[in-house]
This record gives sequence, C-alpha cells and structure tokens, in this order.
Amino acid sequence: MSSVDILVTLYFHTLKLDVKDRTGKGRDRFILSKGHSVEGYYCVLEQAGFISAEILGTYGKYGSILAGHPTVGVPGIELNSGALGHGLSVGVGMALAAKRDKKSTVFLCLWVTANRVRVPLWKQPTRRTLPPG
Repeated sequence: MSSVDILVTLYFHTLKLDVKDRTGKGRDRFILSKGHSVEGYYCVLEQAGFISAEILGTYGKYGSILAGHPTVGVPGIELNSGALGHGLSVGVGMALAAKRDKKSTVFLCLWVTANRVRVPLWKQPTRRTLPPG
C-alpha cells in the first residue's frame, strides 16, 4: 500500500477535520514523518479542500509555499518534517499533552521502516499505547 492510499483513507474516511476550522481544538492530528512523500500529501490536501488547485500548481516553483517536505505554512499540515523519525517523537509528545489536558484528540503519524535506522534506539516504538486516565 502506498502512502497515498493511506492518506486518502485517513483524510476522507478516518480523521475528524474541518477545512473551515483548521485549528479547531477537537480536530484529529496527522503527522507525515516520512516527509519525502509530500507530493501525494499535497494532492490529498488539495482534494480535501485545504489548499487550492492553483496553489498545488505552484509546487516546485520559486516562492511556492509547497516545499520539498511538509511545513506548517501549508494549511492542514501540523508539523514541519524532514529528518526521518522525528515526527513520531513529536506526535507522542503532542498526544501526551492532549491526554494531560483531557482532550480526546486522535494523533496519527505515518513513518517508514527507514526511520528505525536513523532514530536512536531509545526512541524506537514497539507499540505505544497511552494508559487510561
């Protein structure tokens, strides 16, 4: 399954998002840790209504907000990513903060096996489940 298949499933069938209220406190959060697959992410964001087709057409052009890795300057993107693996660590921190604040927000992070090579072992998840409460 490609990252585009995963993104389409998340953005059109799973995540609780509102393009009219992009910073809503009850929204789910998605982090693309494998930032090198951002092209498909931009296409999904356009189809979901976060960015326009006109903006999508600027990808790869000087001055475009669409960089080679996700950046928070693009509507719908939660985290700048690029270094393999850091998205997962940030996502866990965001989830723990939401849990502390008693929010029911869902956090999802897409990363690849190559992240395991670049992330120190102490950061490696085997299975991270937050305890209740």
